[in-house]
Amino acid sequence: MVSALKFKEVRWVQMQGMKIVGQVSLFKELEQRIRDVRVHTDGSIYILTDSENGKILRITQNIND
Repeated sequence: MVSALKFKEVRWVQMQGMKIVGQVSLFKELEQRIRDVRVHTDGSIYILTDSENGKILRITQNIND
């Protein structure tokens, strides 16, 4: 996963070796510039937004689904 400041999204980039074979846009609905994204060992995703009132968001799986 990589952040895309200009496009206000996170991109899940699928790789085969050093070649990009696919991309999926995620979290555009946040409508925030995204400075950084990290995946925790528990599988949760942390997103750092880029603004004067920037936030750290933690995304987790809904276990009720």
